[in-house]
Amino acid sequence: MKRESHLRASTRPDGLVNSALTATAGVMIGVVILAAIFFSYRVQDVGQLSALLHEFFTSMGREQIVQWSTLGGKVAAICITGFIVCSWWGLGVLVERWLKLEIKSRALRVAWQTAMGASLWSLLWFALGLVGLFRQSIAVGLLLAGMSFVVLAIRPAVKDWSGREERDQDWLWRISFTVITLIGLLALLAALAPSTGKDALVYRLAVPKAYLAAGGIVDVTTNVYGYLAFGAELNGVWAMLLGGIWSPVVAEAAFGAMSFAWWPLLLLATYGLARELSLSRSWASVGTVLVAAIPSMYQVATNGYVDHSLALFVLCAVYAAGKWWTTPSRQSLLSLSLALGGALAVKFIALFAFFPLFIVVLFKARATQQDNAKQVNAILLRGCAALLCAGLLASPWYFRTWMRTGSPVYPFYAHLWNGSSPNWDADRSRLFQMWVSRYGGDEKSVVDYVVAPIRLSLTAQPEFSAQYDGVLGISFLLGLPLLLWGWRRLGLVTEVKIAVAVAGSWYLCWLFSSQQMRFLLPCFPLLAVAIVAAASKLPARALQWAMLASAMPGVLVILAWFLEQNPLRAVLGGETRESYLTRRLDHYPYYQIINHELPTNARVWLINMRNDTVHLQRDYFADYIFEDYTITRLVKASANVSELRMKVKEMGVTHILLRQDVIFDYARTPIVDDRKSETENQAKLQLLKSFLSEGTKVIKQDAKFLLVTLPQ
Repeated sequence: MKRESHLRASTRPDGLVNSALTATAGVMIGVVILAAIFFSYRVQDVGQLSALLHEFFTSMGREQIVQWSTLGGKVAAICITGFIVCSWWGLGVLVERWLKLEIKSRALRVAWQTAMGASLWSLLWFALGLVGLFRQSIAVGLLLAGMSFVVLAIRPAVKDWSGREERDQDWLWRISFTVITLIGLLALLAALAPSTGKDALVYRLAVPKAYLAAGGIVDVTTNVYGYLAFGAELNGVWAMLLGGIWSPVVAEAAFGAMSFAWWPLLLLATYGLARELSLSRSWASVGTVLVAAIPSMYQVATNGYVDHSLALFVLCAVYAAGKWWTTPSRQSLLSLSLALGGALAVKFIALFAFFPLFIVVLFKARATQQDNAKQVNAILLRGCAALLCAGLLASPWYFRTWMRTGSPVYPFYAHLWNGSSPNWDADRSRLFQMWVSRYGGDEKSVVDYVVAPIRLSLTAQPEFSAQYDGVLGISFLLGLPLLLWGWRRLGLVTEVKIAVAVAGSWYLCWLFSSQQMRFLLPCFPLLAVAIVAAASKLPARALQWAMLASAMPGVLVILAWFLEQNPLRAVLGGETRESYLTRRLDHYPYYQIINHELPTNARVWLINMRNDTVHLQRDYFADYIFEDYTITRLVKASANVSELRMKVKEMGVTHILLRQDVIFDYARTPIVDDRKSETENQAKLQLLKSFLSEGTKVIKQDAKFLLVTLPQ
């Protein structure tokens, strides 16, 4: 009884006012304290902001800014992306009309239509790739077909949009929109610059380029990542085919713009989901800023990653599940299947969403049993069928991998589910699982798992696996108490509870697998909507401003990252492509020598070179993930230089480019075996040094890299 009276008191207007004042004060104080701690770990980016600004404006003043032919190519890339996105939307509108969905929010409706259209276009390109039809004529023809869908969709859509929504666009809404626009402009400029992102250089862009060279989807035997699902990248292939009409440089820029395009769609869907839940425009815009200001979100948009597309499909799936809970219908289940299928075609970790959505189906069946026991079996059957259909939509990618390697999830878990391909084996698969588990720190304790949200928000760093390889910011750490309070005291609508359940389940899967920041990003749009949904129940205008202020530290990190990259002149043409890549990639001068001075029949062995094959124009061999695996194995198995040279010659290698600061460092080199004596290890290191120096020709070297020609 005491608890019930307390709950009634807390829901009275005066109780809400007191709670609102307390929450606002708590968030404001939290912003100050947490921002101070957050910035203490940002010496390398925000701490250099003043110097970066000075260098940026100095370069603008003393160097050429615009070269019109280069700028024209970037504009062409943007236009290509715009036409493809319109084609996504046109097809998605037709699908939505066929399903007869009722999405109240215009923003969410457009985002859903565009996402589903993108998924279906990707399936078409997959089919074309299997039969070797990656051709420019096909790309142009499909673009014309896509624009015809737009023509069919545009008039009814304009009529539907003609009604005016209520306008509460105050200063908070305008400032939020300005912040999002600023971040979006910075991200677009960075995405249009020549590719320097790690995953893009290794496989996100490298594999699609190999597909284009072959004219279809082929086994890229030099890249084990070629066996992954590439549902998002195939739309990038479409853009590259169209951009290739102008030049390879425009094709690469079009791929970057295509990767960026998922970012505004994700933000539109986040805003739209908040509006669908009847939140005000102000609260919806605040929730969107919380997502946009995540530095790792910016990093994904600018470096060819696909996590935004995954997050978009997961959000659409959660919306469909919530819709089905409140108004069970065939349309909602079909929408759920389309969205989840699109997510699984992007990344294998989309399975993280399947289990909580299956639990939603079970709870829905239980709730139905109380009202109508006869419907329980039907609910279970339809819900499980929807999840199964989602798997079937994405199955072509996994079925292809199964046929090629013997395992649908290859190259993962090859030590558990037997699979094989050149340049990969069960031993490396086992090492890979150990490697990815090191994200978030080695040998984690219970305390590490408990404090993970705090470390994620305050101490996370890019490029450091022990620190999650990313930056989150303080907003969600401040918002979680609001969410928990709203859930306990005021109650939240079922759709929000489903969003929190999926996000929470995803977080737990992430926590006990690979704690890499990018793998967690699909949670944050769902959490942002849930946080503002809980906070919106408090009658405190100042709380909105406090939550908006909590996003500003992330904005400063994004600005610092943009200035450090400084892509503006490279995009406008004032800085040449070669100069920009040399500035961003320390190994690029070696690639220039390989591309322009080595014979066309040369085969280069890359050792610890980050597997950048996008900028390489010669045949190559490289180990993936464990980039010194083969050289280590050969050195340990060879008794002398002659034997080692014979084994390398059998590989067809004519040149070697390696990181000598790693391979010859006794503390870091894999050549050293802790089970053997120092004398034996030094002998093996000397064997490798002799192999690279005796009878070879050093083309170029410095303290870090070494490029040699092997004797023939």
